[in-house]
Amino acid sequence: AELESKSQVIARAKGLNSRHVSFVFQAVDVFGPTGAVERLEPYFFAVIVAAMQAGSEVGPPLTRKIPNVLDAHQAATIQPDTDTNSLLQNGLLFMTTGRLGLRIERSLTTYLTDDNPIFSELSSNESMNTSIRDLRQNLDTLIGDPTRVTTAKVIASITKSRLRNQVGAGIIKAFNEQSVTVTDLGDTFRVNYEIAPTEPINFIQVAATVTRISSSV
Repeated sequence: AELESKSQVIARAKGLNSRHVSFVFQAVDVFGPTGAVERLEPYFFAVIVAAMQAGSEVGPPLTRKIPNVLDAHQAATIQPDTDTNSLLQNGLLFMTTGRLGLRIERSLTTYLTDDNPIFSELSSNESMNTSIRDLRQNLDTLIGDPTRVTTAKVIASITKSRLRNQVGAGIIKAFNEQSVTVTDLGDTFRVNYEIAPTEPINFIQVAATVTRISSSV
């Protein structure tokens, strides 16, 4: 099938605009079952990316990771190595050429509503979602119990304990223990708290001050 143009893939990514979905557009060459090189449609590359994310720990991004592909192909209107900034600004996930070959430039989602770094980064969104699922699963054990005067304290204790464990496991970066509150609404308890999901290292700034340093014996 004909690969989509730059304007087409940008329009499709903008149409998705979801923190839960990434968009790829490159076809990839891989070794097939017989050892011959096969070219796979972009949706196969999507499967590769999904498998890489699912097969890694929560937290590490796919940024600069190297997929097991031989080559990448895109429409003539797209030049990933020179169009990098414009492609990133439009929420696209793609490969560029690094020192060791093809690598994922940034593991972005298609979230474009604002510049929220948690919703636009695939690994940070995974960090937040995993954290919430883990806490809900642990609090779910209380469903069906009778409410008591100590229930809110028990829920707060479980919440703080699970979030501490998540920090230790690298699922989230940190949480504000003082922000944990539990509100008794009768047959419902509302838990509020602040967390800092893990974020990828996308940039390192180096600032050198040049001066004369004399050597001495």
